[in-house]
Amino acid sequence: RVAERVRAMARLRLQQPLWHLLLRSGFSLLLHGLGSKRRLLSDFAHSALTDGAVVVINGWLPSVTAHKILLAAASAITGRALPKTTSGAELLSSVQQDA
Repeated sequence: RVAERVRAMARLRLQQPLWHLLLRSGFSLLLHGLGSKRRLLSDFAHSALTDGAVVVINGWLPSVTAHKILLAAASAITGRALPKTTSGAELLSSVQQDA
């Protein structure tokens, strides 16, 4: 099974130039299947996505919510800490004002 995992990860790594092209073209990526893809994606982010920001969301944590993700993203974009009680509309407005 270890050899199978190694081969599967090697096949996925060969697809990284395509992933980069898809992301640059405005598409998203979805990786699925058994086993963690965390290291693979981390390696991809560090090697190929050097011309912009990378957001890492550990979605398996029970404390992660869509609101917390948006709050963190908006805070990063605006460069200031936004209150946890900020509504989705207020987050969007804050980001648009800074754009």
